[in-house]
Amino acid sequence: RFEPTSPINVVSPLENGSFDGLVDVFRDAGWYEAPAEYVRYAWDRTSERYRLASYVGAETQFGVAGRLHVRCWHLEGTASIQAHVDTPARPKHGIHSYSEGRAAVEALVRAAGWRVDESRLALGNDKRPDHDGMASVIRR
Repeated sequence: RFEPTSPINVVSPLENGSFDGLVDVFRDAGWYEAPAEYVRYAWDRTSERYRLASYVGAETQFGVAGRLHVRCWHLEGTASIQAHVDTPARPKHGIHSYSEGRAAVEALVRAAGWRVDESRLALGNDKRPDHDGMASVIRR
């Protein structure tokens, strides 16, 4: 049985960019691909099934002292990103902040030449400790 655990808080319509180009922002920043993490899925409305993330990245492999961490899905021509800051992994990590993760991704993509829309998209997926149900919209 699947149930929502980590909210999408950044989206990119990809009308002028590619999913690989967006993922390259994390790669170029030196993020680890496929870091140690808990597996998460997203619902794919097209295939009507749950899918594993298309890309997972983090600042560090294990997050012993905490880390920025993203899970990205390429669904329906849109990149959907679940960004957060992990708590230290002692012995298991949790979510320290969704809003700080979203802000960090915004800064990272801006530095790579992507735009962040002034207004956010209301997804209604509020989640503790601090996700307000809004997603930043980024564009190439």
